[in-house]
Amino acid sequence: MSSPSETKPQPRPPPVRTSNPRRRSTCVLLSTPEEYDDQNEDVTSFGGRANADSEPLGSWSSVVGGVLRDASMVDADEEGSDAGSLVDDEQVGSVNGRQPSRNALEINGIVDGYPSESSPGSSLFRGRFGVNGVPIEGDSDEEDAESLADVASERTPLLRNKAPIPTSTQRHTVMNSINLLMGMGVLTLPFAMSLCGWVVGISLLLIFPLLASTTAKLLMQCMEVRETTLPILAPPSTSATKSMSYGDTAQTAFGPRGKTFVSALYLVELFAACTALVILIADSVHALYPTYALPTIKCIVAVCLLGTTLFKTVKMLTYASFVGVIAIINLVIIVLVDGLSVDRAPGSLWDPAVTEMWPRSWQNVALAVGIMFVGFDGHAVFPTIYRDLKTPTDFPKAINVTYVIVTTLYLLIAVCGYLMFGNAILPEITQNLPTIPGYNPALTHITLYLVALNPFAKYALCLRPVHTVLEHHTTNRLHHIAIRTALTGAVLLTTLLIPSFDRIMGLLGSLFSGSVAVIVPCACYAKLFWRGVGVGRKMMVVIGLAAGVAIVTVGGVGVLLGGSQ
Repeated sequence: MSSPSETKPQPRPPPVRTSNPRRRSTCVLLSTPEEYDDQNEDVTSFGGRANADSEPLGSWSSVVGGVLRDASMVDADEEGSDAGSLVDDEQVGSVNGRQPSRNALEINGIVDGYPSESSPGSSLFRGRFGVNGVPIEGDSDEEDAESLADVASERTPLLRNKAPIPTSTQRHTVMNSINLLMGMGVLTLPFAMSLCGWVVGISLLLIFPLLASTTAKLLMQCMEVRETTLPILAPPSTSATKSMSYGDTAQTAFGPRGKTFVSALYLVELFAACTALVILIADSVHALYPTYALPTIKCIVAVCLLGTTLFKTVKMLTYASFVGVIAIINLVIIVLVDGLSVDRAPGSLWDPAVTEMWPRSWQNVALAVGIMFVGFDGHAVFPTIYRDLKTPTDFPKAINVTYVIVTTLYLLIAVCGYLMFGNAILPEITQNLPTIPGYNPALTHITLYLVALNPFAKYALCLRPVHTVLEHHTTNRLHHIAIRTALTGAVLLTTLLIPSFDRIMGLLGSLFSGSVAVIVPCACYAKLFWRGVGVGRKMMVVIGLAAGVAIVTVGGVGVLLGGSQ
């Protein structure tokens, strides 16, 4: 064992600059310069507290490197000198005889999303300097080093969270996005067109996709922002995790409260969507069997849907999700075939029904705003689709193609349905099909059955996130059944209080879609990029926020007041 007189302090090596421009040098301060680097004293132990039994631990930098290397928190060579060289003279200042500034104690490298262990509020800093940075003497140097390694190892996760490997191409992204957007909202588009008239209706169907596609691109830019303001202590070979979901983006911009608000909004939206599904099934069944009372059909439908929610897994239901795509494609084809198969009104494309150029009431337009916009909202799921894209730079083009295709199909079904039935169109175009004797009854029944079966596959999937939130505090199976039964009962009660499908769709499109698809993306973008963008981009964000507020306000008023043809 070396004596204190034989050990001389080694000079601190210069800071190491990495070649990666994103990596910034970090500084880790484990003892004060006065304690360790006093050139007039012999140093034999960590922190400069010599005793007869202690062995020389080497220079301050080598001690730091060795401890952090053993804790698997930094990359260092076998001697540990490189880890110690992470200290930057420009940040710490002169070590001899001067106390470094508080800013020098922060970790500037941003990696993996772990909180900084050297910031004044961290446990690692407090373990050596106390809460206010005052040095605390430990019992021994070995205990200091061991406790430091323990703290660092506790901050190291057993399994690193890795983002899924992107596998989708641009074509896959377009197909997934089309499948996402084209849902049950397409059934109400002819009715919304009758509320607005040709001029206002077509104008809204052209403005809404432009607005939604723009906010989708803004949302993706927000997802690329890293939380670089938080000091981090983690392996410098990794990088900060980007947002992986819609909620993560809200948290990046507004913190945990933003994510909580978005999550709550999304859960309420799912509940409203389940209400719309029950109404859609009941209306489709009532169109097939008009002798049964509609409230009775809703009760029977609710009991049947409750059974689908009691399974421990919804894996089998996911295989039935393709029914929705088939139902929508079939609906478009059947409408065109039926319209061309009849040569006289009503229900004919050859002999159009009476239509209006302008809306007969602006109250009708207010209701139509939410009904039309709901079909362009996929923003809560777009982040997942975006992260699965192999080439993220292709996303803007994929979004443009998606909205062009969806808008074309929406215009086709809205225009054809309005021409066929005019002002006599019902809230769901499928309700008009059985009323025309000239239509093929087999095709009409197939369409109605597909439209009715599609919600059966979606109901349990939509309520799954709501179940997860309400059931997280208990593992009792009976409690789960009671919660799911009560939730389905609440859905049934809502359908009886708001029996109109167009009202529910208007509520979804105005209050929820207007917030999720317009207000939140624009607000996140303004929060994250406002100081770094030009006047043109700022004006675009302001216009987007104003449009989102208008959709929520006008659409909400339309739902409350209702519309009359």
